[in-house]
Amino acid sequence: MNRTKISVLLLLLLTVRLASAHKVPEAAWHRGTLASVETGTHTVTSGSYRGGTPRNYANPSWGSYPASGSISSGLVTTMQYTIETGNCLYTGTVRGRRSHAPDVTVHGPIEFAHDGKGYYLKDDQAKVYKFVLLTKALAPGAEGPCRLH
Repeated sequence: MNRTKISVLLLLLLTVRLASAHKVPEAAWHRGTLASVETGTHTVTSGSYRGGTPRNYANPSWGSYPASGSISSGLVTTMQYTIETGNCLYTGTVRGRRSHAPDVTVHGPIEFAHDGKGYYLKDDQAKVYKFVLLTKALAPGAEGPCRLH
C-alpha cells in the first residue's frame, strides 16, 4: 500500500473515532463538592510464554524449538474520588497514568454526570473523564434515597 492510501485510511479512522466520541448532554450534569481524593498504585503483569521442547535424540533431524515469549509489567495508578451532594456520597475511580489525572480541587465544587451509559466528571479545566462508580451512600444524618435531580 502506498503512503497516500495509508494517510487517507488513518484520516478516515480518526474521523470515525472523533464522530463516535460520546457527548454527555448538558442536562445530565450536576454540581457537588469534591470531598476527597485518594491515590493507589499497583503493578500489572501480562504476557505470554511458550516453553521449548527437548531435542528428540531418537531422531535428531527433528530438532527442538527454544522457549519464547514476553512478559511485561507496569505501574497503574488508580485515583479514587468522593463527591458529596446534598444527601449522598458518590465514590468512584478514574483510571490511568498519574500524569493524566483530572486537575481537581479537594473541598471545591465539581461537576459530574450520569446519562444512563455511565458516570463522568469534569475537572477544573472542564475536561471530561469517565468515572467508574464504586459506591453510592447516604451522607451521615441524611434520609431518603440517593437521587440526582
